[in-house]
Amino acid sequence: MLIYVMDCEYEVIKQLETAINEYPKSRAQCFTTLQKLIDAVRARVPDAVILDGDVTSCAAAVNIIRSINPGMKIILTSADEQKSIAVFEMNLTGFLLKPLRREKIEEQLRTVKHPLLAKVIQAIGKGTTNERTTTNAR
Repeated sequence: MLIYVMDCEYEVIKQLETAINEYPKSRAQCFTTLQKLIDAVRARVPDAVILDGDVTSCAAAVNIIRSINPGMKIILTSADEQKSIAVFEMNLTGFLLKPLRREKIEEQLRTVKHPLLAKVIQAIGKGTTNERTTTNAR
């Protein structure tokens, strides 16, 4: 699984690169500018893109990436929790809040690699909680 990472913060890039490269059958390719990211997407379409939501042209970059591959899985990162709303508005795959946490990165990678499995696990988790609540209520 090839994942392109674009972020303005070196520490964020290194953290994402390490997590992706240690994830089974995954490889990160990292960029510090939107133009380099877009050029790379045009040259070779990745399985997913993790994009810094704090850059000025983020929405334009999403539109360009989607014009190249409409089904592209895009995960947004930001230190601003309010930017998570963009995930729904732009129909993105996911959101990572900075500072990043390893378990959240891996959760997003599972969603990219196995989207249906991630939904099933999430539904089972909710079902288990509901079952416990129902059982305890009896």
